[in-house]
Amino acid sequence: MPINNTKKKLIKYVTIVVLIITIASTCSYALVDFFGNYVVRGNYSYSPIDAIGIVIPTIIIIGLVFFFAMREALKIVLKLVDGLEKVGNGDYNAKIKMENNNDPMEDVYKSFNKMCDELNSVQILKQDFLNNFSHEFKTPITSINGFANLLLNEDIEEEKKKEYLQIIADESARLAKLSNNTLLLSKLDSQISIIDKKEYKLDEQIKKCIIVLYKYIEEKNIDLEINLEEINYNGNYEIMQHLWLNLINNSIKYTSNDGKIKIDLKECKNKIIFSIEDNGIGMNEETKRRIFEKYYQGDTSHHTKGLGIGLSIVNRIVELCEGEIYVESELGKGSKFIVKLPKK
Repeated sequence: MPINNTKKKLIKYVTIVVLIITIASTCSYALVDFFGNYVVRGNYSYSPIDAIGIVIPTIIIIGLVFFFAMREALKIVLKLVDGLEKVGNGDYNAKIKMENNNDPMEDVYKSFNKMCDELNSVQILKQDFLNNFSHEFKTPITSINGFANLLLNEDIEEEKKKEYLQIIADESARLAKLSNNTLLLSKLDSQISIIDKKEYKLDEQIKKCIIVLYKYIEEKNIDLEINLEEINYNGNYEIMQHLWLNLINNSIKYTSNDGKIKIDLKECKNKIIFSIEDNGIGMNEETKRRIFEKYYQGDTSHHTKGLGIGLSIVNRIVELCEGEIYVESELGKGSKFIVKLPKK
């Protein structure tokens, strides 16, 4: 294996280094001894051969000192090599234990352990995504297939046909939305800045987003309070629309029937501040901490439809706009999202 070859090379390298240092040190001693006797003291009868008696024990002593010193250093390096081998084999829990706080590789080990935590987190997110992705895509496809087969029955009533067709239309729209959101998130991740900016009225855009989603607000009989200052903003209209739609839709989704949502927009100290507050189900501490992670869903029961992509899209757009986003929430008492954007 490559790692075993690395270990052999390291041991060989350390052995050669020890031999070179030992020989160099011994030769240096012989040279100094010769210079001291022959040049400084004027002992012209001195012969370098006289140093042989001390050269051999010097070689042994220096060789042993450097051997044990390098062996300890090699142990430290090999510990890191072993850890890298485990990570390479997919074991992201291969953390390195530090023997004591004075370990010279303490910072390196801490960085390695942090890397393991990050990789482990990515692996968990990947597994969560695959589970949620397969569930969310399989369910509408199964529904479409099932109701399509029912429609093939010629004896079905006209009223039932309309009901089944509506279900097929809804599930198809849901699939399209999931696909579009996944593609949008991938596109945003590949961007490093916002392009195609233009100045437009931000308050008017938010009003239009509310109108687009108003059907769902009415269905849940949600009391809506809107306070929007007139603000001109220079940005990409299409991308910013995704930001507001996802935030508003998220609040609607997690607000109970007859609930309340409050939307505010204002300008303060050259900052645009948008906030949306609801009295819905709220979040626990873990959900608050992970809410913007890709594909994370606080509700794992699938009672709410989605892939956990919406707020990831929101977070990425805010990052690209060089803004900030915060969440305040308490379980059972609702949530409040606050977006701060620079006024440019």
